[in-house]
Amino acid sequence: MMTQPTGHFLPLEDPDPKERGDFSVHEPAIGIEKVCKIAFHVLTALAVLATASVIIATVFTGTLPLAVLIVSSTALAILLTAQAVNLVKPFLPQKVQHGINVIQATVVDLFALLALAFMFPMKQSWFDPQTGDPGQTPILLVHGYLHNSSGWVYHRHHYKKAGFTNVFTVDLGHPFHSIEAYSHAVRKKVEEIREKTGRSDIRLIGHSMGGVVSAHYALHHAEEDGVEVKDLITLGSPLMGTRVGRIGVGKCAKQMCFGSDYISDLSNRLKESTIPHFHQGSKADIVILPHRSSFNDCRDKDTLVYSDLGHGSFLFSDRVVRANIHRLSSE
Repeated sequence: MMTQPTGHFLPLEDPDPKERGDFSVHEPAIGIEKVCKIAFHVLTALAVLATASVIIATVFTGTLPLAVLIVSSTALAILLTAQAVNLVKPFLPQKVQHGINVIQATVVDLFALLALAFMFPMKQSWFDPQTGDPGQTPILLVHGYLHNSSGWVYHRHHYKKAGFTNVFTVDLGHPFHSIEAYSHAVRKKVEEIREKTGRSDIRLIGHSMGGVVSAHYALHHAEEDGVEVKDLITLGSPLMGTRVGRIGVGKCAKQMCFGSDYISDLSNRLKESTIPHFHQGSKADIVILPHRSSFNDCRDKDTLVYSDLGHGSFLFSDRVVRANIHRLSSE
């Protein structure tokens, strides 16, 4: 059982957890958010330099390269406007702040998608421990829709740095199968982990559809197999469905639709579940609509709501990693 009280909620604008000492990370975490911020400042500096160079060249040569001036000035104006928006955002109405957060999160998510596409061939399941530590509860990372275990590179690295050695991943296989089929892949992987570690308990961390698959396994198979699910952590998972599922391809996408029969059944079962849950979601996640669908009224749950995190960015966010390490360390 977790040391935190049931239903504990971390506020949206929490101070940096490292400053409060609530979380433990063995080295600075450079998430996709920080990379984008650094890139943004660099681009602003380059735009200023380019515009200044054009003006200086004009003064000394007497000619004005109009096209270059237009491009550099436009880029500078856009970047400076964005910088100004960041400065005044805390003073704007909540609805305006939310709109800005959604736009910024979506832009950052584009970088996250590029990173995920680049890493796609590097399946993390290839690097699973060959022997497990019998003194640690194993952790299984379950990927989401249209993806594979490669998305867990960032998380796995920091979990291992934090001292968690029994970190495993799973590849669910064909992207358009049912949630039930994917849960059997998890079932098979858990049995493999049990053989390697000698432990009959597991902690599940699922991103997006991976959270739904993990929940299905925990509710339908774990007890039957004699496995104790000690924690179920979901990151941007449509536990109550998502309207975006309507445009998805495959049975799993239809099952995750908001209001589907599958989601209704899953939701009801989760409400009766006594498994400790930690649901994380974001108001700026445009894949999980409505955003409250990332949460469920479980008996034993903690929740964490972000105001400015995109769907793919859950896999690269230092805030998410710190929250998970804190949770995993609170056994």
